[in-house]
Amino acid sequence: MRYQNSEEMVNGLRTSYIERGEGPLMVMLHGIAATKECWHHAIDRFEGEYRIIAPDLPGHGATDAPFTIYSLHYLSAWLHDFLSGLDARPATLLGNSLGGALALRYAFDYPEQVQRLVLVNPLGLSEHNPWRVATHFVSRFGNAVSFIVTGAHDQAMRYLDDWVVRDPWDENARGALEYMMDQTHAKGLWPMWVGLNTLTSDFTTPAQRHHWLNEASQLRIPTLVVWGEHDRLLPSQDGLAGAKAHLPHAKTHIFHNSAHVPMLEEPAAFNLVLNDFLQEHPLPGNLL
Repeated sequence: MRYQNSEEMVNGLRTSYIERGEGPLMVMLHGIAATKECWHHAIDRFEGEYRIIAPDLPGHGATDAPFTIYSLHYLSAWLHDFLSGLDARPATLLGNSLGGALALRYAFDYPEQVQRLVLVNPLGLSEHNPWRVATHFVSRFGNAVSFIVTGAHDQAMRYLDDWVVRDPWDENARGALEYMMDQTHAKGLWPMWVGLNTLTSDFTTPAQRHHWLNEASQLRIPTLVVWGEHDRLLPSQDGLAGAKAHLPHAKTHIFHNSAHVPMLEEPAAFNLVLNDFLQEHPLPGNLL
């Protein structure tokens, strides 16, 4: 799972990323308090067919944490400049949680640069205010603080258990989770600040959420929306109902043994569903 990291300066922001393989471009975007390594099963599966780029988002992992007002517009502009610097467009975009919302925002802002969308438990598809993320942080505040202070993996596992990950001790997920814990601990409170600041910027009011979902309903990019059935941060019933209402052309799938990160929890099944979608929506010959 340990990959060689590359770095790119994006408007003065040191951005860390994984780049593997050759072929059509596939970009993978992680969620709040995660890192690019959450995609390692998918990277290993698809690097033989695609040029894969997986960055640490600003404030996460080994990417700098600028003191700024975070929003999806800010992150979308950062992603555009990052990919432009690597001559890496257009792309198939994968995003989990906050990364899913960023993938959508990027598709709204730069539709000509997105060939296919894969949204994994994405933030923003429910019509309800997505504050379970903040509620979860408060409800397990003791575990979160203990982890931030000590870096103890067992405290982080308790924070994740049965909310974010159905079984964080499972062999499919544990190695990547522990690696991400170390990366997140080194960043302190920055990952949570980025996430909560973005929630506040983009999803606080009903008008914001209505405008967001209206933009989503206008997308015509081939889209796959998948969810872990046991997600308690962004419940699957809300998210999939939102997908059917606002992305009616999208293909949907539910993973019955996963919570918030099915690409880690059920990697073989996730990769199979992803591959089927990619095969169903082949790229034009001139984009291969």
